[in-house]
Amino acid sequence: MSFSSRFVFRFAPIFLLAAGVPSAAQEVPEPVRIPEDSVPAQLQRYQELQTRVTAVQSQALEASPELTERRAAIAELVEARSYEVDPGLRQIIQTRMPELQRRVEVARAGGNTSVLRTVQAEFEALRQRARAAEGQALELPDVASTIAGFEDDLLEAMTAYDPDVGSALEELRALSARLELTLGGD
Repeated sequence: MSFSSRFVFRFAPIFLLAAGVPSAAQEVPEPVRIPEDSVPAQLQRYQELQTRVTAVQSQALEASPELTERRAAIAELVEARSYEVDPGLRQIIQTRMPELQRRVEVARAGGNTSVLRTVQAEFEALRQRARAAEGQALELPDVASTIAGFEDDLLEAMTAYDPDVGSALEELRALSARLELTLGGD
């Protein structure tokens, strides 16, 4: 289980039912069966596993104040190391983000979609810059080893609530990789 943020796959319905009710003379078609290896089936399984793992993780964290504190400390460590990796990032986030928020509020109130698009593009650029710094911070040896130790301890605590959570995590990782290849990702 990776500590870093993960992409959440969302699935929109792809099948639309035809309007109308079949008459007695018409044959009702068999329901469409979705193959187990199809993207919709994989997304459904991914969501099922994610829900299960998240519930078990919540139980383990609620039962262990020490793990909860470590998780918060890791978040602070990653943030601090991200600012070390990109020294100008903190200043930009502290000064530019409030300005962007004000511009959004003014643009929304005035219905100015052009300004909203401009602000959205700038926000996206800042988000990508922050994600890049976070990615570099996560690869630093001290951060990576701290996270790995936490993940090992968290998995051990989770296993106390669900002995099969390890296999669920493995399946979740495999599905995630498959879906990223299929659907594309950042």
